[in-house]
Amino acid sequence: MPIVSWAKVMLLENKTTDQTPIPHKDLFELHALFSKTLAWMEAQRHMIEQRDPCRCTKCSVSLLPTLLFRTIRRIRTILLCSIRDGAYKKLFSAGFCFYGRSLSTRVQRLPFGLYLRKGQPQEACQYRVEAHTLGMVEKFSHIPAPRAIDVLETPDASYLLMIQAQAVQSANCLIR
Repeated sequence: MPIVSWAKVMLLENKTTDQTPIPHKDLFELHALFSKTLAWMEAQRHMIEQRDPCRCTKCSVSLLPTLLFRTIRRIRTILLCSIRDGAYKKLFSAGFCFYGRSLSTRVQRLPFGLYLRKGQPQEACQYRVEAHTLGMVEKFSHIPAPRAIDVLETPDASYLLMIQAQAVQSANCLIR
């Protein structure tokens, strides 16, 4: 059975009327090199296409939550870290009193649809990355994800304050 090599496809010739195309081994190597990158590019393209085009036209409707979050962020930057640390410790214990111990010892449900994640001081960088990632998920997809409000690093611990995903959806429904 002779092998005929063309540009990108090798064909095995046999005595039958149809020929079976077999990809060249170099194509498999090339695919292995670029497959992850191509998959990420496809995911990014899909997320951009699925983005809500009406989101920009609803600026006047969604102005209240934006102003509320900007105000909260300004207040938290003005407050000293020690005051925020004390407030987060009190919120953590209040959440324990209201809702009991959560399944994770590091994450506690708080009143008003908030969640507080507490970890080692070295995890503050990881919490910042997670906050940025949650913002990207909210911006570029329709996946209900928590919204990060604050990341705090102290010598004793690091904190990530978030709003639960349903609270964000409920707030958007009330405003509309």
